[in-house]
Parts: sequence; C-alpha cells; structure tokens
Amino acid sequence: MTQSKIYQIYYSKETQASNDQGFLQLDNLSNERADWSEYWPIRNFLLSNELDESSFYGFFSPKFKQKTFLSSTEAYHFIDQNDEAEVILFPPHYDHSAFNINIFLQAEAAHRGILEVFCRSFHREEDFFKNLVMTSNDTIFCNYFVAKPSFWRQWLKIGEGIFSEAEQLSSELAILLNGDSQYGIGRAPSKVFVIERIASYLLVTQKHQVAVFDPSKTFYDFCPPAFSLVLDALKIAYVSTGRDEFLNHFHVFRDSLLQSNKTQVAQ
Repeated sequence: MTQSKIYQIYYSKETQASNDQGFLQLDNLSNERADWSEYWPIRNFLLSNELDESSFYGFFSPKFKQKTFLSSTEAYHFIDQNDEAEVILFPPHYDHSAFNINIFLQAEAAHRGILEVFCRSFHREEDFFKNLVMTSNDTIFCNYFVAKPSFWRQWLKIGEGIFSEAEQLSSELAILLNGDSQYGIGRAPSKVFVIERIASYLLVTQKHQVAVFDPSKTFYDFCPPAFSLVLDALKIAYVSTGRDEFLNHFHVFRDSLLQSNKTQVAQ
C-alpha cells in the first residue's frame, strides 16, 4: 500500500488546535510572507525536504473539512483505494467547477482582469483559456489534491518561475502578479490565484493518471449537486467525444439555470 503524507497547514494557535490531527501538521505560525498565502509553507517544505518517490504528498488548508466534509480517515481511505493514480483530487466548490467552462474563466469572472495575468504567467494566448473545456476530472480548487513527487516537482518548477518574476517587483508581469484582486469581501494579490491554478494547468496540458473523489458530496455555494452533475456530465461528454452538441446543451442548460435564478430573485 502506498504511503500518504498529507500535511494540514496552520497559521495560528486556533487553526493548530482545530486542524484534523489525523493529518500531519505544517507549521506556518511565523507566516513570514502572507502575501504568498499557502505557496510559502508548501514551497519551503518542497525545497527543504527529500520526498519519498513512492508516497503521495498533500498540503491542505485548515478549511479542508469545512469545504469537503471529509475527515482525514476518509481521505486516506480514498487514497488507499486509488493508489494506482499519480494525482488524487478532493474537489470542493463543485458548482463553480461545473458551472464554468474552466477554472481560469471562473477566476476572470471573480477577479476581473486576471486572465491577462494567466496568459503572461503560463505563456499562453488568450484563446487557449477561452476555448479550454475543463471538468471535475482536471479542476483543482484550494490545493485539495495529493500527488506523487514527480507531479510536485513540475508544480514547483512553474511556481518558482512565477515566484521569481513576482519578487523582481519591477517587471510588467511582476506588477500584475502583485496587484490586488477582489477576494470575497477583501482583496489578495493576483499571484495567489495564479499559483492556486498551477495544478489544474498541469492536468490539462499533460497526461496524468487521476482519481477524483465524488465532488457532488462536497460543499457548494449556489448550484445544487444534481444540476452541477448534469453540467459536468455534458462537459465530460464533450471532452470525451469532441461532439459539439454536448457543449451546446451545456450552454443551453446553464443559461436556463441563470434565467431561472434571475426570475426567482425578481419574485
């Protein structure tokens, strides 16, 4: 059985106490670079530790249970059942994943102007992101995934390129990466949202053996799991077959849900 080494990050005594003690704990009490959010403690770990090539590694925020409804016992059990995979996803926010064509356009809707930052950071034209169809099989929110060291090395290589660029402070891209984006009722640097999408970018640009925990069993914000399942299934069918009618039906169903929501709000 493959060994799993999942770390749950803590930023305060409160999160240290409330974390699931079934996970290993990753100390970020000093929080020296809060502007990098979770990338800072994950980066420090990957740069300073030799990884076991046969083990899964994961780095979860203190909100893992709140967003996935999963305990460490349940997470480890799912990993054990899927230990032939290279990457295993525990996807929260299923409605955000299902409702949007991809996680990059979802970010653009939430953080206006960030699409340009993605284009520059990942060295892609805008059309790449606008035409990209993603499903629950390759969408990662909140860094809720575990992976073998080979995947983490690729993740870190891209992350360090972004880190190096942002730390220069003076380049055009550095200014964009360090610029603020709306985040809930507050704001956060755009680089945080770019870093969070590295894993998804790797899944859609490379071949990896992936296992996905049932996303309909996790937290959602606005679109119930039954509707999210239909939207996701239509995208999966399109990606699998290339048949445009599946994508057309996705847009029709999505638009009908939007219209229904507007009608309910108006009433």
